[in-house]
Formats: sequence, C-alpha cells, structure tokens
Amino acid sequence: MKTSIFGLTALLVLAAAQAQAQAMAVDSDGSGGYSMAELAVAFPTITDENFRAADTNHNGEISMEELAAAVESGKIPS
Repeated sequence: MKTSIFGLTALLVLAAAQAQAQAMAVDSDGSGGYSMAELAVAFPTITDENFRAADTNHNGEISMEELAAAVESGKIPS
C-alpha cells in the first residue's frame, strides 16, 4: 500500500512539474522541443551547463519530459 501511495505521489509531482514547465516555456519554432534560446526566455538564469545537464538524450533540444525532470531536480533554476 505504501508503495502505491508513493508511486501515485511521484506521478502527481511529475505531472505538476510538467504543467509548470510547459506554462513557462514556449516552443516558438514548433520543433517539438526547446532550444537554449527558447528556454532562456522562460528561465533567464539558465546556463549552457544547465541546458546540457537537462538534455539527457543529447539531441540538442529539451523535451517536455526532460524539462519537467530538470526543473523538478533543480538542474534548471526556476
């Protein structure tokens, strides 16, 4: 039972982080991910190091999932 509650809590936290990240960042070029320039509008203190740490699949863009995880973990300062 505790595992189920913990799992549900983790899911709710991730969903809230995704919603917060999505509300702040705008995919202005419609690529489906966020570039450093797009994230810099929503996160003015983001650095190249923050961006690289958040880009876990190393494709040069931050997906919504990567962004939510990075905001939640503090890799991208909010």
